[in-house]
This record gives sequence, C-alpha cells and structure tokens, in this order.
Amino acid sequence: MFDTNEFKKSVKEWMRDNPRASEEELRDLCEDLIPSAMFTRYQWLIDHTVSWYRHILAQRKDSRLLVDEADEVAA
Repeated sequence: MFDTNEFKKSVKEWMRDNPRASEEELRDLCEDLIPSAMFTRYQWLIDHTVSWYRHILAQRKDSRLLVDEADEVAA
C-alpha cells in the first residue's frame, strides 16, 4: 500500500535537507518513493510535486531579488 501522506512528509524533509536541489533530483526521489507496481497510478503525484517545487523555487528567487534590491536601496 502506498501512503501519500508519507510521500509528502518524505518530500518535505528532502527539501529541507536539499535546499539547492534541482527538479530532476526531486523527480528521481519521487520515483524512488513510489512502488514500481503503482508508478503509473501515481504519475500525476510526481508531476504535481515537481510543479509545486518549481513554484517554491520561483518564490525563493523572487524573495532573494527583493532582499537584494532592499540592500541596494539601503546602501
């Protein structure tokens, strides 16, 4: 049986431990977490997780840009 809550927990822990990881590395992790017999059934979850991670990365980038701009104004 595949537990999506455990999947989500594992992904979040991995993200904390690997803050500079790529989308491909996340996809590899997701594929490893899903049993091969259930892979087709949960392919949507991998796609959704990678899309969510892409959004997180974009937010991090935007936050860094705002901090950089604030530092320039303060200087």
